[in-house]
Amino acid sequence: NTFRSFVAGSGCRLGTWAWNTCEMEIDQLAQMNYNPEIIRQVYQTARNYDSVMQPSYWSEMDSYHVLNVFSLYCAGQLLINPDTDTEQLTYEIAEAAVGQEYAQALAQMLYIIQDARSGASWDTYLWRDENYILKSDAYPAEDILSRCNKYIPVLDEMIEKGIEANTLPLPIRLNQLLQMMRPHLVQIREFAEFRIALDEVREAYENGVDPESLNAMVKEISEPIKDYNVIIGAWGQIEARAQREMIAAFCEEAGLELPVNPIMDENHK
Repeated sequence: NTFRSFVAGSGCRLGTWAWNTCEMEIDQLAQMNYNPEIIRQVYQTARNYDSVMQPSYWSEMDSYHVLNVFSLYCAGQLLINPDTDTEQLTYEIAEAAVGQEYAQALAQMLYIIQDARSGASWDTYLWRDENYILKSDAYPAEDILSRCNKYIPVLDEMIEKGIEANTLPLPIRLNQLLQMMRPHLVQIREFAEFRIALDEVREAYENGVDPESLNAMVKEISEPIKDYNVIIGAWGQIEARAQREMIAAFCEEAGLELPVNPIMDENHK
């Protein structure tokens, strides 16, 4: 409070800079995120411990991070009022982007990204936490897969129609933004398929299937989630990274040899 009082008394602004609150730094785990619930938790915590002055949010942005404009909008609105309903914010930014006809569909796509890559709390969002959603038993693979299969075709329809941005100012055309968003949903869909397949392999292992058959099953599901045309950062595509770690953990548990994959080996190096 002494420091904050000094800042306020000097007529200065207090800023919060945390590149992983709304997005991931472009050279690390670069990805499209949507996590207003986590952002709200961060701001509510800050409010509880900061009775003198509220911080501003400083974000480093580049051309690719325009994909996180949805999360950044929520960050700005939640700075104004950390108690704002996140469902309301989600619909607002979706309608601002694509208009009323597709607002609900785009909102559902954002929820897919939230549920598949962030989860409900900071613990499930942070990749090094043991509760990290991608590797957690709580990952809702069946639900994610079903929703991806439902809404990716709607996204394709929006792209095909070439709809224009409603009221959201963008540095690129909306159609380009939607095209950039699409491969992230495809990556999420492929990872959900992998999680379901890994559960089947684990069930086979628990039922006593022979090691040779298990090796073949593991090899079949170990093809890495593709990068497509997305920027992935130095640590690789996040679903592929989690996929490799989960396969390695299962192989160690089952006494199997980890399948050799040149792509994964290169990324690991």
